[in-house]
Amino acid sequence: MTKILVLSDSHGHVTAIKNAVRREKPDVVIFLGDCVPDMLEAAEDFPGLDVRCVRGNCDTSLVAPDRMRTNVGGVEILAVHGHAEGVKLGLLRLALAAEEACCRAAFFGHTHLSYRGAQGGVTLVNPGALCDGSYAVFSADDGVLRELERTR
Repeated sequence: MTKILVLSDSHGHVTAIKNAVRREKPDVVIFLGDCVPDMLEAAEDFPGLDVRCVRGNCDTSLVAPDRMRTNVGGVEILAVHGHAEGVKLGLLRLALAAEEACCRAAFFGHTHLSYRGAQGGVTLVNPGALCDGSYAVFSADDGVLRELERTR
């Protein structure tokens, strides 16, 4: 089983990232943008942690791609911030992009609102904004993605 911590929209809250990583002890962190430098700074405290980032609309750095197709535990995941897919207006474009990329799940941020749902056979997840204390935790194993309850 691979434990995944999904974060987005930290907006300067580096300590919140560090606290979430310490609390959840993930194998992989997927950071969905706004602000990638926060994630990179926090990751320095966790050598060897597998961190995968995409940039958001507030990220001016070119250190992360706009979108990423990644495999965790046999699950193909499309990771985006969401602004380019218009997620504030609806999730159809995101679901279609995930299907086109042969992904069974799409993780996105941007709205600052936590969301779990499915469209067209694609699991859609927004962890909410870390700057508001929200994130998501999943396990991936043998191609199956499961949401885990946050430990407190």
